[in-house]
Amino acid sequence: MPKTAAEAYKMQLNDQWYTVGPTRYVTPMFRNNKFVVRYYILGKPREPGGISITDFTPKSTPITVDDIKGAHAEIEYYACIEFTSIAPNSNGDFYTPVKFPVIVYNFYEYDCSVKYGRIGRYSGRNIISIGSCIKEYKRDLLRAIMQVLGFIQEHRRGDRDSYVNFHSYAVEKQYWPLYEKLNYKFAPNIDMLEEPFCYDYYSIMHFGSLEHKRAFKERVIDRRRRHTANVVLEPLCKFDETKMGGHELSDRDQRRLKILYACEKLQPVIDNVILLPEGRNAFYYDKASGYTPWGYRKDITHRRPDPI
Repeated sequence: MPKTAAEAYKMQLNDQWYTVGPTRYVTPMFRNNKFVVRYYILGKPREPGGISITDFTPKSTPITVDDIKGAHAEIEYYACIEFTSIAPNSNGDFYTPVKFPVIVYNFYEYDCSVKYGRIGRYSGRNIISIGSCIKEYKRDLLRAIMQVLGFIQEHRRGDRDSYVNFHSYAVEKQYWPLYEKLNYKFAPNIDMLEEPFCYDYYSIMHFGSLEHKRAFKERVIDRRRRHTANVVLEPLCKFDETKMGGHELSDRDQRRLKILYACEKLQPVIDNVILLPEGRNAFYYDKASGYTPWGYRKDITHRRPDPI
């Protein structure tokens, strides 16, 4: 496996399409014929006396590298994904090749979310700003990682108005974009009304009923509608609003990961591309090295790559 961003970029195939007969495949980043590899770079953690983040109080503790790896492990448990750490280029965290799909964790940028609100895997850097992530709200970190994997906030689904009332007047305007609806499906041919993709109040990707609520001592009054709101998101179904927005992956979150990143979905690519001579050659990086860097091999039961 590569050790640096430059090596990893040289090895990956820029997500090009590969054709075998009438069938086209997008080149996956495999390891051991099983796992889809997601590379990530850990930016340098803030040193004592460095950038001051006002959100940190005596009662809050910044997240650590171990917290990030723990979030990765939780996702890996349910999905056919392996997060692999690589070193940044010599110029620093943000000088990786432009088109290299890598996750960069930036300890110096104030926030605990995906920069620019990007959803899904981009052919370039996905930056997760973690300068104000704290252990007490590690779910924000897990949400950001899930977003990079293609999950959207549950309350931003196109069908959300059938499940929750969004009281916009209870939220500061700067946070309104976090509640805008998106015309988005997890993947083609997904039926959002079927399990496990139907609306999930418990999802870790769902905001809690009070998140980003305006800091008024009294209930917020909407002068136009002349009624009050105690919450930002109000469930329309019979549901305990205090349980909205989980602190860990919900049952549906887990099942969605298993479906969208299922190992069995990768098997046709292994059978019809990698196990064919022309397919194997297409995935080689350096035949002189004596191994296939992505772990492709004729004998997929053996834990060591084939010699060439």
